[in-house]
Amino acid sequence: MNNLRIKTECEIIVSPKMLQTLIKVGIAQNRDWIINYLTKALLGAELLTAKEVEGSMKVSRSTLYRWEKKGLITPMRYGRSKRYCKDELLKLKKYGR
Repeated sequence: MNNLRIKTECEIIVSPKMLQTLIKVGIAQNRDWIINYLTKALLGAELLTAKEVEGSMKVSRSTLYRWEKKGLITPMRYGRSKRYCKDELLKLKKYGR
């Protein structure tokens, strides 16, 4: 009986153009994760979408937008989307408007 050997490492050869395409697709598919990771790594801040704020922090979107309009919080913008600093929201929620 022959022993089955599985080689766990493999070599994949791609052209520079294919590599560029793979990188673009990877960035496009993981954009939110990349933005959050880099922001946390560079600024030490965790950023949340309005939906995440609503779900995890129990703050309604209307309250969130009202705080923003009053200038109590300032979201970071990425294209058309906004992200809110979790620490800033926690302080605002804890110590009042």
